[in-house]
Amino acid sequence: MTKLISHKYFFFAIVMLMIVAPRILLAQNTITISTFEEDTAVVKASNLLKQAYKKLGINMELTRLPASRALIEANSGELIDGELIRTAGLTKQYSNLVQISVKIATFKISVFSKKIDFHVNGWGSLKPYEVSFKRGFKGMEKHADGLNVKRAPSSEAALKMLDMDRTDIVVVPYLDGLTIRKKVNLPQLKILEPPLEQIPLYHYIHKNHKELIPRITQVLKAMEQNGEIERFWETIENEFMSNIK
Repeated sequence: MTKLISHKYFFFAIVMLMIVAPRILLAQNTITISTFEEDTAVVKASNLLKQAYKKLGINMELTRLPASRALIEANSGELIDGELIRTAGLTKQYSNLVQISVKIATFKISVFSKKIDFHVNGWGSLKPYEVSFKRGFKGMEKHADGLNVKRAPSSEAALKMLDMDRTDIVVVPYLDGLTIRKKVNLPQLKILEPPLEQIPLYHYIHKNHKELIPRITQVLKAMEQNGEIERFWETIENEFMSNIK
């Protein structure tokens, strides 16, 4: 009887190894990272992080998902190994994700308006108005309490709502807003000043890959110190600005 049980455990261990081993072997050379399905300026960070992982001999693959689902999948760690770039502090809600300490980008958030003019002075200055933004944007959702919010499925949908006078103002990443305004021809929409907020953004890795965390942190620190990260974003912003002229 004991021998039979031992054989059962041995067989179970072999089956589990067959299931897990391919994932382990894959992770040695490839890391799968989730991000927004919408093609935002922030998603351009994928090129920067691909360069960083390449320095470690690792190929980074990108999986695009709706904003909230991307975090859920990254936190589960079943098919996704990390999240491309998000605001700080998400580990409180997604406990399996480890924030890499190096700032990858600064997220400039602006207020777009059609008819209303006011001096932007923090989130509190938006209280008199109906505010729209993309559903699931964590950097914006955390400020939603106390505001009259009308969420939209995308930043483009929010700006179209503004153009049709179905909301007062739209909160959107600066470069994304400029790009969408040109793409769908909404020249009557204006940007209110100053920017609402400038948020630092960070890369996240699932805790199952804890051996990778210090390695990618060291690479990103070196890229930060030698100016590689700053030069990357300068190039991206120049490209965006030239495309919207």
